[in-house]
Amino acid sequence: MKHVLLLLTAAGVAAVAFCDGGEASDDLIRDMLIGSTQYVDDIAAAKRAFRHAQQECGDSNRFARILCELSQTNDLWIARDALFALAAYGTREQLPQLYSLAANTNLCCDALSAVLRIDGVSSNFLAAVNGVVSDARLRKRERLDLCRALLDNAYSASASTAQRDMALSFLLTHFRTCPYPQGIDEALVRKDA
Repeated sequence: MKHVLLLLTAAGVAAVAFCDGGEASDDLIRDMLIGSTQYVDDIAAAKRAFRHAQQECGDSNRFARILCELSQTNDLWIARDALFALAAYGTREQLPQLYSLAANTNLCCDALSAVLRIDGVSSNFLAAVNGVVSDARLRKRERLDLCRALLDNAYSASASTAQRDMALSFLLTHFRTCPYPQGIDEALVRKDA
């Protein structure tokens, strides 16, 4: 009877130790996030996998740091997915890495969209956007989408009057020389007839 009780106690302690192994490692969270990008035809499963990785991570700053690391991978699919998530979960700590991605023609618009969602309109942001929208190697559609995102942010409730004025000044100057003036004009009219 003592042996059975001792074995049950040992099994209980082992089970508690196994279940309460602490937080998941960064590598495990990275693998879970990469796995969530593999559900191409099942968005609900991708969202569940992403939320599970977020829950396992626990700390929002750590989660944002891991997403930022994934955004700098050579796999374009994973990097874009991480940048999209950083727009929602990123913090100001990731801004230097996001600004560094503005030089990457494959990721610049996604990176600057994330910067815009995290930090809003600033002179540093507009300088980076100017470099991107002036780059003829990028598709017109990508550059126009970035201008639209800038305009949407400038007219959001979180933007100050100064930020709105900076964004409008930038867009009106860019409007004169860009190859897609009709798209910017339509976006401006939707915000302010």
